[in-house]
Amino acid sequence: MAKQGRRGHQAAEKYLKAYIVAYDLDFVKIHDLPVLLKTCIQQDPGLQEIFEECKFLNRYYIEARYPVHWPTSYHKEEAQKAKLAAERIRGKIRTSLISLSPSDP
Repeated sequence: MAKQGRRGHQAAEKYLKAYIVAYDLDFVKIHDLPVLLKTCIQQDPGLQEIFEECKFLNRYYIEARYPVHWPTSYHKEEAQKAKLAAERIRGKIRTSLISLSPSDP
C-alpha cells in the first residue's frame, strides 16, 4: 500500500511544481509538499484548503523512498485516503490554473 501513497505524493508534487512554473514563482528543487504549497499560496491563498492533503501525502515520500528499519504498514483505507488526497490537490490546482490567461507571445 505504500506504493499507492508514493504515487499520490508524486502526482501531487508534479501538480504543485507545474503550478509554480506556470506562475513563474520561485522554484525550489524539493519534494516537501507543504513547502511547495506555501510557494503556490503566494499566488492563490485559496490553495491553503489543500494543506492537510499535502501534509498527509508528504510522509509517503520519505517512507517509500528511504525505507526505515522499523515496520511500517498501510491498510487499504490508507491507500484510498492517499488517492483521494492526490485527487483533491489535482482538482484545486487545475481549477486555479484554468484561470491563468495565456501570455502574449
